[in-house]
Amino acid sequence: MADTPHEPPPITVVIPDGQEVSGRLQERQQVPDAWLYKVAVPGEMAAGGGA
Repeated sequence: MADTPHEPPPITVVIPDGQEVSGRLQERQQVPDAWLYKVAVPGEMAAGGGA
């Protein structure tokens, strides 16, 4: 089997104003009692901007 890079899975993120945006899972980390997830979202959403 060839080593091919895989694309991170798509994640739906609901931001505080109720909009749903598609992001990509970048990393996850287990901490006591929970998991933490780092998700990349489009730049205009991360910067708080938008239309």
